[in-house]
Amino acid sequence: MKRKEFIDTLGMLLKEEMPADKVEENVRYYDDYIRQQGNEKQQEEEIQRIGHPNLIAQTIIESYKMSPQYKYNSQSGTNSYQERNIEPDTSSLEEETGTSVMDKIKRVCITVGVVAILIVLIRFAFTLFIRVGLPLIAIYLIIRLIKGMLGSS
Repeated sequence: MKRKEFIDTLGMLLKEEMPADKVEENVRYYDDYIRQQGNEKQQEEEIQRIGHPNLIAQTIIESYKMSPQYKYNSQSGTNSYQERNIEPDTSSLEEETGTSVMDKIKRVCITVGVVAILIVLIRFAFTLFIRVGLPLIAIYLIIRLIKGMLGSS
């Protein structure tokens, strides 16, 4: 396949799915790449090596459609894509749960804080029991033991 035929076919296929500036960018890339291969015979060999323009176009289009910078314009009913700013879409989450992402984050933070406070309080109570409670129980048992020994004699 000749370079011109390859480039024309690639451009035609890309125009069906992509905006003109992206088509031009990709066509220019492949045209420059093929031209750099040398004479016409070497260009044809490289075209043979890289594959049919249908496969190249399919790969470019699929990559383009997966790009986070572009969004399918379903309102127009066409297969065109439009550039957009990337911002997280939390509207569907809010609609499903009735709460925003920030509300969920706040709840998680509050829960973690309450659990941490409970752990500190339980640890304090356990430490207090070990340091004060056990000695008091030991003293109490020793006193009862001594009274039992004195009372039985």
